[in-house]
Amino acid sequence: MNLVFERLESIQSMMFPPTLFDGKIERELNLSDEFVDSRVIAFGLVDELLAMVAASRTTHADVVAHWKAIESGTYENEYTKLSKSEFGRVVIYLIESAIHLR
Repeated sequence: MNLVFERLESIQSMMFPPTLFDGKIERELNLSDEFVDSRVIAFGLVDELLAMVAASRTTHADVVAHWKAIESGTYENEYTKLSKSEFGRVVIYLIESAIHLR
Protein backbone atom coordinates (compact mmCIF):
# COMPACT_ATOMS: atom_id res chain seq x y z
CA MET A 1 0.00 0.00 0.00
CA ASN A 2 2.96 2.31 0.48
CA LEU A 3 3.65 2.28 -3.25
CA VAL A 4 0.04 3.14 -4.06
CA PHE A 5 0.14 5.97 -1.50
CA GLU A 6 3.38 7.32 -2.98
CA ARG A 7 1.97 7.18 -6.51
CA LEU A 8 -1.25 8.95 -5.53
CA GLU A 9 0.71 11.53 -3.57
CA SER A 10 2.92 12.22 -6.59
CA ILE A 11 -0.17 12.65 -8.78
CA GLN A 12 -1.52 15.14 -6.27
CA SER A 13 1.69 17.16 -6.09
CA MET A 14 2.25 17.09 -9.86
CA MET A 15 -1.28 17.80 -11.07
CA PHE A 16 -2.47 20.08 -8.28
CA PRO A 17 0.24 22.48 -7.15
CA PRO A 18 -0.98 24.86 -4.41
CA THR A 19 -0.67 27.90 -6.68
CA LEU A 20 -3.45 26.58 -8.91
CA PHE A 21 -5.93 27.02 -6.10
CA ASP A 22 -5.39 30.73 -5.55
CA GLY A 23 -7.39 31.79 -8.62
CA LYS A 24 -4.61 33.99 -10.00
CA ILE A 25 -3.29 31.47 -12.53
CA GLU A 26 -6.80 30.63 -13.71
CA ARG A 27 -7.43 34.31 -14.48
CA GLU A 28 -4.02 34.89 -16.08
CA LEU A 29 -4.29 31.85 -18.34
CA ASN A 30 -7.99 32.38 -18.96
CA LEU A 31 -8.73 28.74 -18.17
CA SER A 32 -12.19 27.45 -19.01
CA ASP A 33 -14.75 26.73 -16.33
CA GLU A 34 -14.72 23.10 -17.50
CA PHE A 35 -10.99 22.84 -16.79
CA VAL A 36 -11.31 24.43 -13.36
CA ASP A 37 -14.30 22.24 -12.46
CA SER A 38 -12.59 19.05 -13.58
CA ARG A 39 -9.48 19.99 -11.60
CA VAL A 40 -11.53 20.47 -8.44
CA ILE A 41 -13.33 17.14 -8.93
CA ALA A 42 -10.07 15.33 -9.70
CA PHE A 43 -8.37 16.79 -6.64
CA GLY A 44 -11.25 15.59 -4.48
CA LEU A 45 -11.04 12.05 -5.87
CA VAL A 46 -7.27 11.83 -5.44
CA ASP A 47 -7.57 13.25 -1.92
CA GLU A 48 -10.31 10.73 -1.07
CA LEU A 49 -8.20 7.82 -2.34
CA LEU A 50 -5.15 9.11 -0.43
CA ALA A 51 -7.16 9.21 2.79
CA MET A 52 -8.43 5.71 2.16
CA VAL A 53 -4.94 4.34 1.47
CA ALA A 54 -3.61 6.08 4.58
CA ALA A 55 -6.15 4.26 6.75
CA SER A 56 -4.42 1.44 8.60
CA ARG A 57 -6.84 -1.36 7.73
CA THR A 58 -7.38 -0.56 4.06
CA THR A 59 -6.21 -3.17 1.59
CA HIS A 60 -5.36 -2.77 -2.08
CA ALA A 61 -8.55 -4.68 -2.90
CA ASP A 62 -10.57 -2.12 -0.89
CA VAL A 63 -9.05 0.74 -2.88
CA VAL A 64 -9.68 -0.98 -6.22
CA ALA A 65 -13.27 -1.81 -5.23
CA HIS A 66 -13.86 1.79 -4.13
CA TRP A 67 -12.45 3.13 -7.41
CA LYS A 68 -14.62 0.74 -9.44
CA ALA A 69 -17.65 1.92 -7.45
CA ILE A 70 -16.77 5.53 -8.26
CA GLU A 71 -16.22 4.59 -11.90
CA SER A 72 -19.59 2.85 -12.16
CA GLY A 73 -21.40 5.78 -10.58
CA THR A 74 -22.30 4.00 -7.36
CA TYR A 75 -21.13 6.92 -5.21
CA GLU A 76 -21.42 10.05 -7.27
CA ASN A 77 -21.46 11.23 -10.83
CA GLU A 78 -18.04 12.87 -10.49
CA TYR A 79 -16.29 10.22 -12.58
CA THR A 80 -18.64 10.90 -15.50
CA LYS A 81 -18.03 14.63 -15.28
CA LEU A 82 -14.30 14.05 -15.06
CA SER A 83 -14.19 11.66 -18.00
CA LYS A 84 -15.67 14.34 -20.26
CA SER A 85 -12.66 16.65 -20.02
CA GLU A 86 -9.16 16.10 -21.34
CA PHE A 87 -7.61 17.00 -18.00
CA GLY A 88 -9.98 14.65 -16.23
CA ARG A 89 -9.13 11.75 -18.52
CA VAL A 90 -5.43 12.29 -17.83
CA VAL A 91 -6.05 12.20 -14.08
CA ILE A 92 -8.24 9.09 -14.40
CA TYR A 93 -5.45 7.37 -16.32
CA LEU A 94 -2.90 8.34 -13.68
CA ILE A 95 -5.13 7.12 -10.83
CA GLU A 96 -5.75 3.80 -12.56
CA SER A 97 -2.02 3.45 -13.15
CA ALA A 98 -1.32 4.23 -9.49
CA ILE A 99 -3.67 1.56 -8.23
CA HIS A 100 -2.38 -0.92 -10.82
CA LEU A 101 -5.43 -1.11 -13.06
CA ARG A 102 -3.42 -0.11 -16.17
